[in-house]
Amino acid sequence: MSVARDNVMTGRMAFWLLAIGTAALAGSILLGVFGDRGAGQQSSGSNAYSVSAVGHAALVALLQAQDIPTEISRIPSAGRLPGRAVVVLAQPDPDAIDAPSLRAIINGNSRVLLVLPKWDTRASPTHPGWIAEARLMSQARLDRFAEIVAGGMTVVRPDEVGPWQGRLAGKGPLIDNLQLVRSTHLLPLIATDQGILLGLLRNTGSRVAVLSDPDLLTNAGLHRGANAAIVLSMIEDLRPAGGAVVFDETIHGFVHAETIWSFLLTPPWLGATLLAMLAAALTVWLAAVRFGSPVPEAPPMQAGKTSLVVNGASLLVHGGHLRDIARRYGAGTVADVAERLRIGSGRTDEEQRALLDDAARRRGLRTRLGGERSDPPLAAARHYHAWKREMLGGP
Repeated sequence: MSVARDNVMTGRMAFWLLAIGTAALAGSILLGVFGDRGAGQQSSGSNAYSVSAVGHAALVALLQAQDIPTEISRIPSAGRLPGRAVVVLAQPDPDAIDAPSLRAIINGNSRVLLVLPKWDTRASPTHPGWIAEARLMSQARLDRFAEIVAGGMTVVRPDEVGPWQGRLAGKGPLIDNLQLVRSTHLLPLIATDQGILLGLLRNTGSRVAVLSDPDLLTNAGLHRGANAAIVLSMIEDLRPAGGAVVFDETIHGFVHAETIWSFLLTPPWLGATLLAMLAAALTVWLAAVRFGSPVPEAPPMQAGKTSLVVNGASLLVHGGHLRDIARRYGAGTVADVAERLRIGSGRTDEEQRALLDDAARRRGLRTRLGGERSDPPLAAARHYHAWKREMLGGP
């Protein structure tokens, strides 16, 4: 007759179940933290991920090629970034961003480049990341957005423009269907008689630049004429030495949700998290080794003089007092020999040692006392002991 076994799970099975469960938990945490960071890279819109004609992937590559620290951020930038960073708000969707959100980003950062939108696009159904159609955005939508940026600002699209003016104009941009703005709230940096292409908002408390036409820096327009040189001059004018350029892509809907794990597993808290995990692992390991048979107790302390001397010596060694004991032993030995030989009474320590060494020399002894010993404690004690035996007992 067979007997039913009580242990339905072996130790090896339990180990593998624990290992698989731990790996699954770690994978889910890492996926939640890092899994969606590449989202948006197939976008065809007017964002920093896009390689379409209206995107800004070429601008990101240009800045990185110039060794300018560049970041594409999916975390709201209002009040989060340091003052040395230039926040780029490139072509926000007028229908997707409201006035309070836009003003929070502008007022929450000390350096901002706001690029006005220009095109309504339709993604290509056959080529991911491309656009199939681009139409100029309606004047009414642009004017409503410009009013949010600065009261009284209007958008104009002149058929002809006069000569370019301004310290950042360079040789002048090359842009089709040029889009300019008119506003008394802007200090022109690149402008014509017909309007302003790039200007600084007055009386904002921050350095906020407004670029009226995005085609100066889109993938389709950056390579034309002197556009790239003008864009680099514009960025360097806004960016302090060593400052970074941050493209805020939350305005296009690319938002990375903050979780406790993303907070703990990204700098600057990553180091502290790893140390805490290491401490927890060591704690578990130390607790695990306690399982098994009890550790035998240490034998009780034995009685007697020998045990007393050994224990006392152990305490002195543990307390780190050997050098001080050796120094006191030496001083006591010198004083004892001097008293017995009646040498150097009332003299200083140096004079007494000199007199004792002179007596040893006259008697032909080999061991000399010398000054304070700097030998290791045990060697110094042996030297004093040998010297005393010779001084009191002869060679």
